[in-house]
Order: sequence, then structure tokens, then C-alpha cells
Amino acid sequence: MSKNTKIILGIIIAVVIIGGICWAARRKAAAPVAEEGEVIKIGAILPLSGPVAMFGDWARKGMEIALEDINLEEVKIEVLFEDSKLDAKEGIIAYNKLVNIDNAGLIISAMSSVSVPLIPIVREDEKVLLLQDVTFPEITKNNPLVFRHFIQSDREALILAEYAIKTLDVNNVGILYVNDEAGVGAKNAFKRIFEQNGGSVSIMEAFGGRDTDMKTQILKIKNKGVQSIYLFGNGPSWAQALKQIRELEFTGVILTNTSMFIENFRELAGSATESVYFTYPFADEGQQSFQIFADKYKKRYGTEPQLEAFYGYDLINVIKIALDKNNWEIKNLNKAILDIKEFFGVFGKTKIDKEGDFITSIGIGIIENGALKLIEIIPN
Repeated sequence: MSKNTKIILGIIIAVVIIGGICWAARRKAAAPVAEEGEVIKIGAILPLSGPVAMFGDWARKGMEIALEDINLEEVKIEVLFEDSKLDAKEGIIAYNKLVNIDNAGLIISAMSSVSVPLIPIVREDEKVLLLQDVTFPEITKNNPLVFRHFIQSDREALILAEYAIKTLDVNNVGILYVNDEAGVGAKNAFKRIFEQNGGSVSIMEAFGGRDTDMKTQILKIKNKGVQSIYLFGNGPSWAQALKQIRELEFTGVILTNTSMFIENFRELAGSATESVYFTYPFADEGQQSFQIFADKYKKRYGTEPQLEAFYGYDLINVIKIALDKNNWEIKNLNKAILDIKEFFGVFGKTKIDKEGDFITSIGIGIIENGALKLIEIIPN
């Protein structure tokens, strides 16, 4: 081989190598983390046992319905469920397992008491955290990796306070609230808006989330001669408080939160729910997105879907939308979620605000003859 031939051959080889390197670099930059046949793993920390196990079960079922459609495609999503038992320590144990052993790329968590302690951990690990059943006010503020799809306690309190004073002509109220982050946030929001509109909050009394006797607090409120009681709580303690308000023969207007929308809680409270005004996340059962989900849910589980299932279903679909926008990469997925801005889910058009809260329309309702009656829709 001549010297010139060797030089030419060397140049050709160099060009091929350089071209190959450039092509590989471009391909690496453009390629998603998940390729055909690969699985994106999501960890879901839900209360699958304990006092609110039905919440976790409903959320899990909603997520499973969403996965049925998504996993017909080439790139699949797998949700790994762990039981928090509604315990903060168990939630952290579940998180560590999902991230460090199961290699989950992002996390879904339910309930304030479990989710709030996870926030500094996901911040350090740079993991996206999506929340449901978390009403804690401003939990997403200054937390760019944290998103929430659930009605915020302060938002529903603001709406009900304004409705009470402007529509129901209530000018004097007492507040009975569960003493946790959500309850304190709701109490403060209700008081602020009610007083800004010229009303008076005469007394505020707290109770524990596992309390069964709230009669002392209720009597203090009743003895103030208030026109109305605003009750904020959840679960059996909320139902017990409502029953005891009736037992102590308070005859004024009773206002309460989304707990009234949950059939299990209404059953616990029984006839005490009659004529109570309340707020709840509004979903138009006549819209196509709701009907599609409800039909699939009933076909698979044989029952009507409950509220937590709505949120679980929407969360998985939002993750899918964000992954599509982000070329199926987990990195910077929080930015992709914010870029969605709004989507159509079970609740209809849902907005995602700049802090990462998913904003749905809210309904104001009343219980009449044991049935929920919609009074007004507050758009998002």
C-alpha cells in the first residue's frame, strides 16, 4: 500500500469515527430514558390499611384504571404500591424502599400527615412528589418538585365564608375545627374572609382527629349565641362532631367541608347531615371524561367510583401527559407538568397553577331529604 493510499484511508477512517461520535451524541441527547419495552416506575404511598384504608383503596383503583389504557402503548408505566398505614414513619420507610430498592423515578403520596414529612426528603433527592388527599394550605409554595391534585382546605373555606355572609345572610359564626394543618388553615381562611365581608367570628374551638366527644367545645360555641357553626374535619371525628351539634340542639345554620361529599362519612353522621351546607370538588357527571372513567370503573370493580379514585386516575394521566412532553425522561419532569397548564380529566377542565396546585371547580351543596343537592358551581 502506497504512502498516499494510507493517508487517504486514514482520513476516511477518521471521518467515519468522528461522524459516528457526533451521531451517537445527537442520538443520546434526543433519546428518552425509557425506550420501547422499558418501564417507568412510579411509587405510590397510600393508606391501604388503618382508619382511612378506603381512601387508599379508592385511589389505587383509580390509578389502575388509568394504567389500563396507558400500558397499551410501547413504553409502559408501572405503579408500585406501598402501605403508609396513615403513619409518617411508615411513609418514610415506604419512600426509602420505593426509591432505593425499587428504583421508582417519582412518587405519589396521600394524606397530609404522611406527605408533609416527605417534602424535605424529595427536595434533597430531587424527586418529583405528587400529592392527593392533602389539604394542607400552601404545601406546594416554594416547593418546585411538589404538586397537589386535591381540594385545598383554605380555598373551600374562603368560598363557603363568602357564601354564608352574602347569600345566607349569616353575620355571626363560631368555628369548630380539627386541630391539624388542614384544619388550622381552613379556620384562618374562613375567619379572614368572613370578617373582611363584615361578619363576626365569636369563638373558635379545636378538637383532635381521633376525638369522640366534642360536646364541651360545642356548648361553648352554642352559648355564644352564634347564628352558624362552621365545622371543618374529616372521618369519624367529623361525623361525631356533627351528630353532637344536633344532639345539643343547635338550631342555626351549619356549614362544613368536603367530608360531607364522602358517602361513608355521611352514613356515619346519619340524619345529622340534613340541611347542612358544604363545599366539594365539582365533577360534572354528564361530561364525556367523567362518563368514560365511571364506566370503566364500574365494569372492573362493580361499584360507583368514589372521590379518591377521581384524583388517582387524573394523577396517572397527568404523569403520562408530562412524560410525553418530556420525551419520557424523568429529569425535569416538574417543568413538564407545569407546562401542561390545564387538562381535561374526571373533574373536567383542570388548571395547574404556577405553584403546582391542580385547580378544579368547586360545588356548593346542601343535604335535602338525605340526598346531595347542588346549589352553585364556583368555576376554577
